[in-house]
Amino acid sequence: MRSGIAAFALVLSACGGAEIVVPVVALPGPDHPDAKCTLLGNGCAHDLDYQMCCLDEVCTFTFSDGVAFATLGEALGYCTAGLPPEGSTPLTPARGGGYLPEDDGNGTREGHTPSGGEVMSGGDGGTAPGSGSGGSGSGQASTSGGACYGAVAACQARQGPSACRENPGCYYEFEGCWGTSWACQSFYSPSACGYQLGCRWDYYYDQCVGGAASCTSRGSSGACYSQRGCYWEDAVCTGSAWQCSHYTTESGCRGMAGCYWR
Repeated sequence: MRSGIAAFALVLSACGGAEIVVPVVALPGPDHPDAKCTLLGNGCAHDLDYQMCCLDEVCTFTFSDGVAFATLGEALGYCTAGLPPEGSTPLTPARGGGYLPEDDGNGTREGHTPSGGEVMSGGDGGTAPGSGSGGSGSGQASTSGGACYGAVAACQARQGPSACRENPGCYYEFEGCWGTSWACQSFYSPSACGYQLGCRWDYYYDQCVGGAASCTSRGSSGACYSQRGCYWEDAVCTGSAWQCSHYTTESGCRGMAGCYWR
């Protein structure tokens, strides 16, 4: 069994009443002590974001509302629609951090019954991209059976939140007014003081008083630039797009526009 991944056991009844203990590997999650997690996407439906947590080439995708999936395709579908994609199955939290693969309804986890202490990962909709010892599960291509080729669009070339979120390495930043408004006390004349929203000139004390409006309260580029200390940024897709060579399974490769498996 691979080190660092919490293991659980299922007790199955064999012929004659004997009990067989089948090891089940807990998939890594944000609470797993050894998992390495990376924020992948933001701006999803219902203002959700999600992160990928990996351990020993096995990954899961967990959203800020606690819903988690084993495949990138399921995660992208949930991000876009805000509902689990048809045919998908969210993962079940496990003790000690991580998730248990889903039961296939026959008392086994994804139908795997490793022997001789061998641990397998994989499965159709029940595991993250990656391969396990002794082979790969149904619906996942073996990493030794081919490679992912092609080219993907850079984050900066993607227009709109949906196109940006198609690639896990890209992040969408909405347009907005940023910076820190100059405080009213920064202005020393009535004309300059009156130019800053939220400020006014006190002729009795001969000084600028009040509270300058924050940059984030300015809803257009013109209003933003009229407030000293603020600057406007247009919406942009940024980050470093995952290239085709990043994908080590056929399903993950074919799920990314511009990539092909051979």
